[in-house]
Amino acid sequence: MINQGIVTMEFKIYALIFLFLTVSLVSAGGISQVEQRQILLNEKLDSSYRVSEEGSFHKQLRQNQPIVYIDKKVGTTYHVDSLKDLEEDESVTLIFYYEIQPDYIEHYKHSGEFDTTYYPKDWNWTSNCSGEEWDMVCIGGWVTLEGFNIDAGTGSNTYPIGITGPTWQNDGILNTLVNGVDYTLDTTTGLLTLGSDYVYDYIVTSWSYYDTEKNQDYNLAKDTEQGIGEFGEWFIILITVSIAGFVLYLLFGTKGESGGY
Repeated sequence: MINQGIVTMEFKIYALIFLFLTVSLVSAGGISQVEQRQILLNEKLDSSYRVSEEGSFHKQLRQNQPIVYIDKKVGTTYHVDSLKDLEEDESVTLIFYYEIQPDYIEHYKHSGEFDTTYYPKDWNWTSNCSGEEWDMVCIGGWVTLEGFNIDAGTGSNTYPIGITGPTWQNDGILNTLVNGVDYTLDTTTGLLTLGSDYVYDYIVTSWSYYDTEKNQDYNLAKDTEQGIGEFGEWFIILITVSIAGFVLYLLFGTKGESGGY
């Protein structure tokens, strides 16, 4: 009888620990908020320190007294200020907006000394797009790169760009293509053949399916994706509640029982 009581108590302790771990995993999304903080001048900077025209941030937290920040933009050249000289193992993430993606970006220090040249392989380009998926227009975008060797000074570090190719850009106006004139579409194979009258930046296509049973049109890809997403959220909640209920039953479900002789 004593051994049975010890085993039962030990099992309930393990069950309680399992419940705690389950709840912790579900709520783990809030941990990143704790890591965000105000960075001090004597601390080492890294790529989690993000500098853009909107301000300076540690992860997603705006810095009240930024150490590195954008002073101004003259034409297409950004001027970046810093309250200290960055050491060799220090860096920040720089985010610059351009109407046209440059071919390269140069970095000159406060002294006028040339530091380095960044190329597209050194950064990430995020297009500035608006509209729905089937009617999207993109004008300009953001370069995100890791900046090193930034020295202290006001209006000091400059980042001029270079464009070696054509300077045309997307005017935001979509041209409707005419079937049989600007393109041909093989309805059997689905092959789309474009004419040669345009230089294409991108092509927007859309289509719909007709549900004969429900007697309605719907976007197959979009509706399926949305349905799966909603089901996934409810499935996670259902699993979490089920596990919690099972553990609580193990902890308290045998409260009135007697055992042993």
